[in-house]
Amino acid sequence: MASPFPGMDPYLESSTIWADFHQEFASALRRVLRPLLPRRYFVKLGHRSVIDRGSSEELGVVIPDAAVVRHESSAPAEAGPAPEAGRIAAPIEVELELALPGKQFFLEVVEVEGDRLVTAIELLSPANKRAGSRDRLRYLGKRDRYLAGEVHFVEVDLLRGGERWRAGREPPSDYRVLLHRADRRLHAEVWPIGLRDPLPTIPIPLLNGDPEIPLPLAEAFRVAYVGAAYEVYLRYDPAELPPPMLSGADLAWVKERVRAAGRPS
Repeated sequence: MASPFPGMDPYLESSTIWADFHQEFASALRRVLRPLLPRRYFVKLGHRSVIDRGSSEELGVVIPDAAVVRHESSAPAEAGPAPEAGRIAAPIEVELELALPGKQFFLEVVEVEGDRLVTAIELLSPANKRAGSRDRLRYLGKRDRYLAGEVHFVEVDLLRGGERWRAGREPPSDYRVLLHRADRRLHAEVWPIGLRDPLPTIPIPLLNGDPEIPLPLAEAFRVAYVGAAYEVYLRYDPAELPPPMLSGADLAWVKERVRAAGRPS
């Protein structure tokens, strides 16, 4: 069964399923791209280890045999009488920041002869959109090396949340695809994608003399969604939409898409 949305499914942005979708979508991109390439090219699926940090609420994790207490008031606790000797004083419980290991997947289009990297395709994850995080800084460093090198660079960002680096005067958008061609150092092509927009078909540049390949992101998304049967797992309940919060109009549109598709919450 297909997703009820014409483009990116916002319910897949939940931290409870994102890592699974990230890997599935990367694999689907390779399955869609591979038959379109001349035989002199090969598509590698790679990954790097990342650490995502945040509260249990932000990361959407369940911690067994533990309770998380959130204090709504920031006022200091009133001083009470000193505890009797030998009596344990009552503590204040606080929420710890968690560090969860994960993997980030990416694609590399290489020329078979010499194993030369031609085009890098990066799929952003929450870890490298978290402001100030070590993994974000590592990713931005790798991005800079791509932009300064002889490799074509494609970045696919299907996450509304987090901090996105801005490429010039691009308009704000829910999602974004960016292409930087190795032979156009000071320019990039950007596809701003709204919540209600279908995912675009983008060009994948190759070596000089070979025509670029049209990569249909919508088809790759369909392959990933249907192949993994995400409709079995996702609960299309407006109360469970992952952050950031939607505007009133967008939330109403999401509810209507779910209702029209007959999806149970």
